[in-house]
Parts: sequence; structure tokens; C-alpha cells
Amino acid sequence: MRELRLALADGTDVAAAFHPPGSGPSAGVAAPVLLFPGARGDHAAAHVVAIAELLAAAGHPVVRAALSPRPPGAGVVGPAERSVGRAGEVLAAARGLVGDDAPHGWIVGGASYGSRVASLAVAAEGSAALGVTGLLLVAYPLHPPGRPDRLRVAHWGAVDVPVLMLSGDADPFLTEELLTAHAADLGGPLTRLVVLGGRHDLSVSARSAPDRRRRTPAEAVGEHADALVAWAAAR
Repeated sequence: MRELRLALADGTDVAAAFHPPGSGPSAGVAAPVLLFPGARGDHAAAHVVAIAELLAAAGHPVVRAALSPRPPGAGVVGPAERSVGRAGEVLAAARGLVGDDAPHGWIVGGASYGSRVASLAVAAEGSAALGVTGLLLVAYPLHPPGRPDRLRVAHWGAVDVPVLMLSGDADPFLTEELLTAHAADLGGPLTRLVVLGGRHDLSVSARSAPDRRRRTPAEAVGEHADALVAWAAAR
């Protein structure tokens, strides 16, 4: 893994990390992956890093990148809709880093705020224009905590690529019944992975775990490794 900064077309740059592809089963033919962070802007959050390492080991080139030139952890300015243009610029810079000879399009996504920005970008710009073949949405913020009436699904009909959603069933940003009710709104097929007892960062406390065993975000991701790798390999 290599820490770096991605230079964007507007003259700014953002913090990023590149995970070169390992020698896993998809090495040489795997879709590149770009992951954005949550609203705090920390692209080194444990669950984001765990997914990046998992997919890189399977053979995918993976880039983790901030959506703002602000220091990691300082937050992202403005609502998700305002970051859509920046997401496209970061994707273009990531494509330059990885190279344009990838045999597939990109898998794009991230955690919470970053996952919403990725889905908004695909809906607004079009998957073909962006060269995106899948959305990997971790802890998607379906609604603000305690406000299930404020659903963030209006753009889902324009999302025309396969979507994987990974989140915990104790995540206050997502109500499972509402997700089930609106899954058909997506223009592409949905694959759903649930961390039992998982919070917004996928961590699981001993109290909330069905087996009373605590799990770190990385451990929670690892328990879904096979499904994550299989979904990404199909892109």
C-alpha cells in the first residue's frame, strides 16, 4: 500500500492510498476499485481499509481517496450532492494512477457519505460516461438517524449498475424494512450483505452480537469476504 496525493483537474489535490493488486484469483483481469470515505473525510477508516485490503489481495487495484483537500478527518464541506463533481474528478485522477488499460470498468463506492456520493455520481453522470460497472456501498445512509421519513432514494432509478450494500443491522442510518421496500427502485440488481449487530462503522459489540462475541470492523468485513470477492469478480 502506498500513501499519496491525487492531483485533480481543478488544481487541488486530495489524500489517497493505492493498494496494488495481489496475486489472487482475479489478478490481471479484475476491475479497479475506488473507495470514498464518510463525512469526516477519513479515507483510512478501519472498515474502508479492510475492504481495500481484501479486494486488493483478490487481484483488484484499489484506490482509497478523500473527497476534499481538507486534512483527513476534518470533514467534507456541504451535502453529498455538492461532492458529485469532485467524485468524477477523483475518479479521473485514480484512472490516471492505475492506468487506462484495465479490461473492465471501475467499481466505485465507499462508506456512508462516500457511498451516497458515488451513487449520486452514477445517477447524474451515467455509468457509461464514468466507466463504472458496479457500486460498492458500505453503510449507505438511507436516512438520517431517527428520520426514516427523509429517505435518500430519489436518484436510485438512474443507478443502472449492480449494487452491493454492506451494513450492520444496528446501523441507525438504515432501516431494513425500508431498504427492502425500496430495493426495486434501483435500476440495477442489489446484493445485500448484513453484519449482525453491526453499527455504522460495521463494528459489533459483545452485547449486540448474536453470539456475544465482539468484532472489529475488519473482522466484520472478513466474515463477508467470500461474498464481497465473488461480487467484485463478476464486475
